[in-house]
Amino acid sequence: MKKMIIVLIVSIIGVLAISLLYISPSVKESNLRRKQEELAIILGVKIEDYPYQVDFPAGYFYSVLKTGMTYDQVHAIVRGYESVYRCYGINEIYYYFSNDDDTALRFRLVYDKQERYIELQGEDPNSRTLGLGPGCSGGLLGK
Repeated sequence: MKKMIIVLIVSIIGVLAISLLYISPSVKESNLRRKQEELAIILGVKIEDYPYQVDFPAGYFYSVLKTGMTYDQVHAIVRGYESVYRCYGINEIYYYFSNDDDTALRFRLVYDKQERYIELQGEDPNSRTLGLGPGCSGGLLGK
């Protein structure tokens, strides 16, 4: 009898653990989606109108930022971030929805030496490549 009770308890714990493994990612995804939808409202856009919807707002910024824009023009468009870092005098790394390296949506904006926008570089969430090195400090370029 005791053996059956122990097996039953272990089984219940196992089922609960497996359930949490499946539920936890979907809760995180719905929380991220809610934050993305709130940001879309602030930016006055619809997520589905832009590429890379899973990584919104990166696809939106990828679509609307144009090569040759000044810092001020870019900064008027790129809003709603948690934090931003200027790196090596020609890059900005933006963190959206979190300041945590493991959970934030991050992308880099690259500028030329004449302080004009060149491109947006994203990262694969499975291979976090945009780190903050010793050449980075908090704040926007040009400020």
